[in-house]
Amino acid sequence: MDGERIGAWLLCAWLVAAGCGPDRGGDDDDDDSGARLDGDAVFALALLASAPNVFAQGMTALSMARIEQDDGAGDCPTLEENGDRMVLEGGCEDEDGNEWQGRMTAVGIESEAGGTITYEGFGFASLEECGRDVLVYDGTLAGERSGDGPVEFEADLRLEGENGCTGMEMTADWDYSGVLEQSGDDADHDGEPDVGRWNGTGSVSHSEIGEVEALTTDEVVDGTACSTEAASGTTELRAGGQVAIITYDGATDCDPGSTVTWTLDGVDQGEVSGVQCSIGQPAAPGRSGWLAALWPVVLLVRKLR
Repeated sequence: MDGERIGAWLLCAWLVAAGCGPDRGGDDDDDDSGARLDGDAVFALALLASAPNVFAQGMTALSMARIEQDDGAGDCPTLEENGDRMVLEGGCEDEDGNEWQGRMTAVGIESEAGGTITYEGFGFASLEECGRDVLVYDGTLAGERSGDGPVEFEADLRLEGENGCTGMEMTADWDYSGVLEQSGDDADHDGEPDVGRWNGTGSVSHSEIGEVEALTTDEVVDGTACSTEAASGTTELRAGGQVAIITYDGATDCDPGSTVTWTLDGVDQGEVSGVQCSIGQPAAPGRSGWLAALWPVVLLVRKLR
């Protein structure tokens, strides 16, 4: 993966995780008592706290490492496979000058029953013109599936990052569980039904925002109908006595700008739109098993609100 491509992925990750973006409306007064559910926070949380995006955050480091492998850019990070166990390890520099660190162990990710991905300080640093950008993951992402039934997943993750251009450091944490139910045709011929219905709940926190309790209800993702946003459903955010509700409307208003509407304590706050980070499509580590059912969201996640 060339420096420009990994730099673009880093930019997207920072927009998602650091809440960097233009003013989205709302009250910008500081509040040290907890999460501030103003426009900027909701913009970031729309990407951090919905069920499919929580899952995709847990896949980011693995997918980027596999892009590196599939692009034939050398043997960094190193790959070791033994049966259903796969280990990616850093401590090296790839051909594009990106520095990889830590270890990622995946067990059973191609099985039908389920598996676990474990990050131990796994991530990378990309040297940009103005500094060194760093993203590092710790924790686990686990999935389970019974036959053709729903896919259940649990994320216990921490992301630590540093932006070399701004000097900003941040952390984000997820303690979250969710479920994906699939239905419909396979018009895109990826081996899985096109329509995914996501539900999930848990806590999401960010060092620049605070902690929220998040609840995604019936978020429908159908890339064949609308590739830039979810078709329907809601994500509810609760913090500091406030309640923000994000509503997805791609089924009736599929907008290239990936717009959603939101309310704060029942009062309409208008639309939120943001950067579409559809830089590239990661290659799946396996096209079978429970992970294959979840993989399409990784390809769409940088467009979803």
